[in-house]
Amino acid sequence: MTARRSSGGGRPERVAERIRAELGEMLLRGALGDPAAQGAVISAVRVSGDLSVARVYVRTLEAAATGRRHALVQALERGAGRLRRQLAARLQLRRAPELRFHWDDVVDSAGRIEGLLDAIAREAPEGEGA
Repeated sequence: MTARRSSGGGRPERVAERIRAELGEMLLRGALGDPAAQGAVISAVRVSGDLSVARVYVRTLEAAATGRRHALVQALERGAGRLRRQLAARLQLRRAPELRFHWDDVVDSAGRIEGLLDAIAREAPEGEGA
């Protein structure tokens, strides 16, 4: 009998990485055929411990994509069933996780934080002389 790995989360991470890679390739090849989904980039995937749900974080490579966020996520949600079926076949899973798409705002948040830190750095020399 072989020892089982503790539930340190190894399988969900492996499945999440495979989903990220496959979905990225599928979207790049236009698997949905929806113009609103064009330019979508899968930045991260988080899979639940029981592999039933995959939270898929998306962005675009366009710098000024703020107006497209909602439309992009909606297009992906509309095509989630189709993507899930294709994913199950590609990954040879009995049951592919339910796909839930979310806008990845980490880069946006980092940009805001960087801007705030720059503003603080510019004000610091003035405040030190008082």
